[in-house]
Amino acid sequence: MTVLSIENFNLLIERPQSKYRDAMRMRISYPNVKIKAGDIVEIHGGNGTGKSSLLKAISLVDFYDKATDYKVLSGSISFPKDEVLNGYNTLLANNDVMAYLRQKIAFLGPKKENNERFTFYDFLVEPSILALHSKKILSVRWKQASKKEAKKDFKKSQAFIEDQCKEIFEHYLKDFLYIDSFERLKHTFIELDLMDKASQGQKQFLSFFAHWLKAMIISDFLLLDEPFSNLDENQQNSMIALIKKLRSFKPNMTIFIIAHNHQGIINNLITKRLEFIKKSQQDIQVTLRGLV
Repeated sequence: MTVLSIENFNLLIERPQSKYRDAMRMRISYPNVKIKAGDIVEIHGGNGTGKSSLLKAISLVDFYDKATDYKVLSGSISFPKDEVLNGYNTLLANNDVMAYLRQKIAFLGPKKENNERFTFYDFLVEPSILALHSKKILSVRWKQASKKEAKKDFKKSQAFIEDQCKEIFEHYLKDFLYIDSFERLKHTFIELDLMDKASQGQKQFLSFFAHWLKAMIISDFLLLDEPFSNLDENQQNSMIALIKKLRSFKPNMTIFIIAHNHQGIINNLITKRLEFIKKSQQDIQVTLRGLV
């Protein structure tokens, strides 16, 4: 089943010169591609070839960023109606069906709106809980479920989140965070000075779990922008093991991975490869390789 189609898609990326960045103008030409449920797509290419732009175009996250201008010159990236998004409107709910780990890791602020501080548990479950709230509201609004059914489904999903989070903690985070029990994880606050001292690899590893959990719970797509960067070998192996577990639990999960200089790690997983090739300073040609 096709879950995403790229058709005659040409993208222009422009960024004006600023105090911190040079001006940039780049045109990316994509081949016609049909992504099937369960595909694991590697996005490969050199630095500055616009690899992340595809994930932004798929998810719409940062696609309308004021600092960078993305213009669709022709074609489209589209989802089949009523097949992928469980009946959701693509533009309204794509954030719910996309678990998107970006290169820039953003940690939650020290306080919520009600002045309660965030815990590590909050950080891990927040993306999933927000998506579940949206699903509950939209499923009732679009008459896919009654309020009672939606509430029951939400509570069931919350219990599943708790179980998965507990398993993640015991197998991967207990030693990593130096926290000795799951209950303590739920009550240990994230201090910003502590996160400032943490390495980029540690932040990336923790953020991956939050998005992996969202993919397990609700998402149809997992988008990973250079997830292996800054990780040691054990962390990379843990990430691969969790991707395999996700695929075992949800065989139709579609995954995009940008793996600059780490493509050997995922060679046994990927089904398609999109190669970003720089034809000139301003022109990038994307080619497709089917691997299975």
